Amino acid sequence: MRKINLYMKNIYDVNSRLLKRKSNFFLDTSVFFILNNRILYKQE
Repeated sequence: MRKINLYMKNIYDVNSRLLKRKSNFFLDTSVFFILNNRILYKQE
């Protein structure tokens, strides 16, 4: 669980940086987040 939480935090940090850079990246980062969630679920 710790590895997954750490991974999720890293994704969140990357998304936050992108959001700060350009607000119109919101959709892209949301898609990125969903895709990474799916990858995590497949690994479990």
